[in-house]
Amino acid sequence: MDLHNPWWYDSTDRQAVIDALADFIAQGARPDTVLEIGDPSGELVKALRARGVEAWRLIREGMPFKPRAYCQVGSLTSELPYPHYDLIICLGELENLEPDAATRVVENLCRHSDDIWIAVLPQGTTYPVESLAGLFDRVGFIHDLDFEPPQATPWVIRFQRAQVSPEQRLAFYERKVWQLQREVISRRNLATEYIHELAQEGLERPRLVSSEGDVQYWREAAYRARAELDAVLNSTTWRMITPIRRLRERIIPVGSRRENFLRMVWRAITILFREGPISLFRRVRIKAFWQTRAAYQNIRYRLAPPSEAKFVEVEEINARPPTLPRQAGVDIVICVHNALDDVQCCLAAVSECTNAPYSLILVDDGSQVETRDYLIEFTRRYGCKLVRNEKARGYTLAANQGLSVSSAEFVVLLNSDAIVTTGWLDRMVACAQSNTKIGLVGPLSNQATWQSIPETFQGDEWAENPLPSNVSVPQVGEWVACYSWCLYPQMKFLNGFCLLIRRQVIEEVGYFDEENFGVGYGEENDYCLRARKAGWQLTLADDAYVYHAMSRSYNSERRKRLSERANMVLAQKYGQPIIDEGTMDCRYNRVLLGIRAHSQYYAEREALVDQARRRFAGRRVLFLLPVGLAGGGANVIVLTAQLMHRMGIDAHIMNLPVFRTPFEQAYPELDVPVLYCEAEDVAEAAVRYDAAVATLNTTVAWIAPAITQKPELVVGYYIQDYEPYFYPPDTKERKIAHDSYTLLPKLVRGCTTQWIYDEIQRLHQVPCHIIGAAYDTDLFWPRPRPGPEWPDRPLRIAAMIRPNSERRSPRLTMEVLSWASKIYGARLEFNLFGTRPTDPGFEPLPKNFPWELGGELRPKQVANLLNESDIFVDYSSFQALGITALEAMSCGVAVIVPQNGGVHTFARPEENCLLVDTSDPQACLQALQRLIDDHALRTRLQRNAIPAVAQFHLEGPTFKLLEALFPTDR
Repeated sequence: MDLHNPWWYDSTDRQAVIDALADFIAQGARPDTVLEIGDPSGELVKALRARGVEAWRLIREGMPFKPRAYCQVGSLTSELPYPHYDLIICLGELENLEPDAATRVVENLCRHSDDIWIAVLPQGTTYPVESLAGLFDRVGFIHDLDFEPPQATPWVIRFQRAQVSPEQRLAFYERKVWQLQREVISRRNLATEYIHELAQEGLERPRLVSSEGDVQYWREAAYRARAELDAVLNSTTWRMITPIRRLRERIIPVGSRRENFLRMVWRAITILFREGPISLFRRVRIKAFWQTRAAYQNIRYRLAPPSEAKFVEVEEINARPPTLPRQAGVDIVICVHNALDDVQCCLAAVSECTNAPYSLILVDDGSQVETRDYLIEFTRRYGCKLVRNEKARGYTLAANQGLSVSSAEFVVLLNSDAIVTTGWLDRMVACAQSNTKIGLVGPLSNQATWQSIPETFQGDEWAENPLPSNVSVPQVGEWVACYSWCLYPQMKFLNGFCLLIRRQVIEEVGYFDEENFGVGYGEENDYCLRARKAGWQLTLADDAYVYHAMSRSYNSERRKRLSERANMVLAQKYGQPIIDEGTMDCRYNRVLLGIRAHSQYYAEREALVDQARRRFAGRRVLFLLPVGLAGGGANVIVLTAQLMHRMGIDAHIMNLPVFRTPFEQAYPELDVPVLYCEAEDVAEAAVRYDAAVATLNTTVAWIAPAITQKPELVVGYYIQDYEPYFYPPDTKERKIAHDSYTLLPKLVRGCTTQWIYDEIQRLHQVPCHIIGAAYDTDLFWPRPRPGPEWPDRPLRIAAMIRPNSERRSPRLTMEVLSWASKIYGARLEFNLFGTRPTDPGFEPLPKNFPWELGGELRPKQVANLLNESDIFVDYSSFQALGITALEAMSCGVAVIVPQNGGVHTFARPEENCLLVDTSDPQACLQALQRLIDDHALRTRLQRNAIPAVAQFHLEGPTFKLLEALFPTDR
């Protein structure tokens, strides 16, 4: 039993407390010091001392008895003689005090700990929990509603010193209340289901009062159920069915291939009557093609000669292509039908945000006088073309009129309710020109079905994604262009509100289908299917953003009716399977999932940067980072320093001269000043900064001399792991790491995960700030893969091997991969990284399987390797966070991570990853086999991983670190 944190027993039952403590002592958890409150006789203190426990008693002033001298401490509001107690026992004393006196007692106790556990024994009368929460709230402590008490004492509650503002604490409580309400609703629904099931069995609704009558009621209900079962088993019908059932089980066993075949036949008959023979044939063809391909690949893999272990050179991901000045001519066709306000906003944005050369073609489809006159005046003023229909003919016919008038190399169909942003047309044309096979291009938007960001759906309806009140359309356009990698993912469908078409597509495919889609809606999907059939690619310009206001030319009811009709016509024309295949790809395309997930945090990230610039601009910060390799933790520090420069903070990095060459090779494009000096010179350099931040345990001591030279220097420690666990017990290195957390009196400690925070509190009891986990969300994205996908290639399993770090379990990792290779053969590829082939520690590891070793990789190389992987395994004994697993999940990879440590920050078992007990090699292999064998599970984890980790951007932890270092900068 862990008693490092103070425990507080509140009960008037003295013997119950003594018995409970005796149980703890029997389990080997004897506390050293105990503080007891409210026992006039002193018997509890005597009992504790008899068990070898140093016990003290805190008494109340004016008590009508004389305390025993050996256990007396003083009044309830006096200073305590020790800075820490393992156990605090309160025998109903607080409930006898006035509120102010009780508050003073709590203040006195809370001076000695940031973390207090209160065990409220159920045997006695206790101080109300809500009153306790009120007392602790007055002294800045928060009731931890997520705390799970030990199994031996399930009634324990926990209070912690709050690290957040009162508003954030209130938000936390409101969120917890909402979660509890949801749990109550779920339990109520479950109870309702049980009641309905009982009702179907002929049982009445159960009563909740336990009594002899209830026992008799349930006994009679059981008898009735048994009687009904006996009646069924003895009936003539059952006797007639039983031989048939047994014959069926003999001929068609449950779960057999014959049963599966009959189920498949039944489904085929259902589809035949529901959708017709053409649809059935297409479905059978797709299913047969997939299964045949998978079976063929498995046979090919089994017959393939064994691969060889080798060292490979991993390329870096391609840099973002610059958007060059556009030379190609473009015609912009805008069809208008009333909605003058939208038309004016659209034309104003086009005029302001579009670079020449381009021509504007306006098609007035029977607009009313006000809109008609405005278009005539606009055409006269700006010299564009105007086509006028006196009566509205519908969007499809109007669009064809505009297309027939155009003659440029590219033509854009733009809705009159769209608002373009700076550079939109140049970026869309650059996307089209990146590949001569690209025929149609669309931008990102707020309301454009599959091109919408950040959400595509709200419930069962298409998402509207309204912009926050403090965010403008041009701002979103800038963010999209800034964060985009110009991935240009291929699409199955593109929304017609802003559609760029290559002239050759029009010449080959023709215009929109006026016969089937003359009134509008569905014409762009039909055109996409026709263009794909002709061999053209559809592509998303993910660096271009065009806002879609959803014009009031059609009301919502008519829009819904037209959409349903269009879907029916498309299904009749092409078959529902083709439509379903395209929509599934648009919904779950891994590149699109990445774009949507990261776009959710653009506004949040930019707001944090702006707020930091206002509060902390001009500060100077020095990070002590003595490393040579580009590991996950080092990457976070480097990126944090770079981000601080965006925030207006003069951040520098200090490194040792011995690491200069490998460090500069690892970060060749680093734009942060790096100071190279020896450890003994750090203090002299640190005094020139407002804050010096250690990043490894050894660097804390380097800053100590600087404090004497500059007392106002802020000293921080960016803690990404509990580093004493890096070293064997009873070693000098472990002691240095252990002492680093308490070495300096005013050290500002920033932890990345709750697990690290808990370890430091448990073993050191010093204040810490949880600043949050982070990785390079700008680098690790799902990207289009150049080669084939599984099953047309083997499954790719990636693993990081660190031979010189036992906690990373290099031997176990290689053994599990070796076992998997023996089971699956050429169906798997193993991509290793993190060590050199010449590393002496790599030589003795098991290597009796074909593997490829990429060596010690730079971040852009890691991003490329993970993007090409299907599974990533981390069999470390523990992970304080697991940055590489985060990076893999962000690339759309299914990961296996150790259950020990801080991975619970992002890990949701069976939802976005698999957790495994890495002390059990068989469990490690079984988890890997599950991902290999279960394609549905692997796919689900890959899809869920991408949005699950996009929230761990660097802006949040960086801002919290600055708040911890400079709390007075308001």
